[in-house]
Formats: sequence, C-alpha cells, structure tokens
Amino acid sequence: MLLLVAVCSVDCWLLVCCESLISIEVFGLSAQAQEHHAELIERLAVPFPLLSDETLAFQAALKLPTFDAGGAPFLKRLTLFVRDGRIAHAFYPVARPAEHAREVLDWLDEKRRAIAKG
Repeated sequence: MLLLVAVCSVDCWLLVCCESLISIEVFGLSAQAQEHHAELIERLAVPFPLLSDETLAFQAALKLPTFDAGGAPFLKRLTLFVRDGRIAHAFYPVARPAEHAREVLDWLDEKRRAIAKG
C-alpha cells in the first residue's frame, strides 16, 4: 500500500506520521524539477521520496487537477491511496491542509478497524 501526495512543505511534515505509524509507503509528487526537490528534501529533511512529474505525463494520464502560478503549472494538493496498483481512494479537494494528515490517518484507522471486525 502507498500514499501518493501532491506535496507542499506542510504536507511533508504532516504526512510523515502515516509512514511511521502504519506500514505504508509515502511518496510526494510535484510538477517541479528534480533539482527543486533536492533542495526541498535537504531544507525540510523530507523523509520520503519526492517524485518529479515535470513533463506532466503522470498528471495527464490520471487527469490530476492543476493550477498555474507565475506561468508554471503545479499540481493541486491531493492524496491518492494506492493498493495493489489501483487507486483505492482519493482525497480531493484538500480543504484544510493543516488538518489533512489527521484526516488521512483517521480514514486509514477506520479501514483498519473495519477489516479487524471482519
């Protein structure tokens, strides 16, 4: 299982708890160049990989939402829960970024409890 997150710096810090509390792989995704990621990873000590979709190929294939800023396209904030190679759940739009990690963790916990009940 993995979470794929269109990231900003807030998400980097908040969503690390998903990786540490639950055995889920977390990846960040953005339309920015890998060079920007290297700087971001170092500056914020991001503990999970950031994937670059600079050509927007992934965005186009999944029709992920974007916005323009300064003439450059960016991915809108979203979280995809991927299981067995399929998108099992999408969190979009992310209305309250500061609370989004908690929203994801609560959703995962709800699913875990449902499975445990049988």
